[in-house]
Amino acid sequence: MDARSERTRITADKVLDEIAKLAFSNILHYASFDDDRVRFKPSDDLNREEAACISEVSADVVTTESGDDYTRTTRKLALSSTTKSAHLNCSASTRNCLLKR
Repeated sequence: MDARSERTRITADKVLDEIAKLAFSNILHYASFDDDRVRFKPSDDLNREEAACISEVSADVVTTESGDDYTRTTRKLALSSTTKSAHLNCSASTRNCLLKR
């Protein structure tokens, strides 16, 4: 183990494991959906590895002033890009590329 890896306790294998988690994350672990609805898994039900793959969670609430008091809420959950993860994986490993895209 080189001096930097020893000092930071970060190894190439650890970095590749983290990138693989991002590259192989699947939206079906976080949400279920059909033609009418999208249901997100509660954040309390996510483990650390699943939560680490989320790049964005947001909610946009729009209320009309037309007398109907209609409120629309748009929720968004975005996972880290698998393409970026694959690119990082290839860049991080000079000896071999586990994911080729």
